[in-house]
Amino acid sequence: MVVATGAVPNNLNIHVPVGGPSVVQANDVIAGRVAVGQRVVVVGGRYVGMEVADLLAEEGKHVSLIEAVELGWGTILGLKAVLRNRLVEKGVYIYPHSPLMRITKTGVDVANNGAILHLKADTVVLAIGTRPVNHLLEEIKNLVPEAYAIGDCTEIGDAMEAINQGAEIGRLI
Repeated sequence: MVVATGAVPNNLNIHVPVGGPSVVQANDVIAGRVAVGQRVVVVGGRYVGMEVADLLAEEGKHVSLIEAVELGWGTILGLKAVLRNRLVEKGVYIYPHSPLMRITKTGVDVANNGAILHLKADTVVLAIGTRPVNHLLEEIKNLVPEAYAIGDCTEIGDAMEAINQGAEIGRLI
């Protein structure tokens, strides 16, 4: 049996005030499962954060992108440059080295250059990574003679890694 249960988005352990901006996951925005307001703050500036910011800017939204470290940290340099340039062309406000401090009734507060910067938002989009879903793996190992885990249920990666793992398992089986 091949277990490929994937991953789920990380969530913030942060208070969201009643009547404040809606907080949604980036994958739900990309899939069209949720609507966002006109003023959007995207939290997380790696691939998914940059892609959702690009999508929302294309729709005419006022988008701010915040990242606790460097924009595109740990991503492929050429792809990061392409995405960053698209964001700049579309007028996305980019705030690297600006971690989220709190969500308020009118938006978010971020730490920026030693001060607190308030960004107004109707919607806060979380693009802060994923965590593996592998709770079934141990149960399955007790039920079948051979069980293999691949993809994000073992370690968070990209689609090419998952495809390679699937091909390798297929070859072995």
